[in-house]
Amino acid sequence: MFLGGIAAGVVGLVAWALWPQKKYTPLPAPVAVSLKKAEPYVMPDEKTAFAQYAGSQSCRECHADQFAKWRGSHHGLAERKPDPKLDDPAFVPTRSFQHGTQTTEARKTGSDYELTALGFGNKVTPYRVERVIGHDPLRQFLVDGGHGRLQAMEACLDPKKNEWFNVYGNEDRKP
Repeated sequence: MFLGGIAAGVVGLVAWALWPQKKYTPLPAPVAVSLKKAEPYVMPDEKTAFAQYAGSQSCRECHADQFAKWRGSHHGLAERKPDPKLDDPAFVPTRSFQHGTQTTEARKTGSDYELTALGFGNKVTPYRVERVIGHDPLRQFLVDGGHGRLQAMEACLDPKKNEWFNVYGNEDRKP
């Protein structure tokens, strides 16, 4: 039995020594690379971006019936500038609503519509409404997000009920 164990050990050593070995080439040391910091994208100003755009009004002369139907449609009202006829009821008089631990206020100041809410820099700030998206069943409001971008606010309006609500409900989101 002892000799059998030694024989097995010798066979094992011989097998290990003769087993094909893979040759591994060591990887080269990592090289430090200097990357240029990416600059944030800056949108071109509106006049430049839309210089070739004829605008919806250019269709009216030749297609008056279609233009009239389109103008008041959901598509025609899908993205627009604030309009006193459509938006005054939401902002006049000044109103506020709670969501989580936060309060958002909607008001009209002169001819500007404003939403005061917790925003950039974690500060409660008034934001001028630049554009309105949607019409029915809800409207959402876009404000200046910096660098030529627009930012959708969490505050939404149900125009049928003329009620404000937060798109995230009572979830206490903080920027």
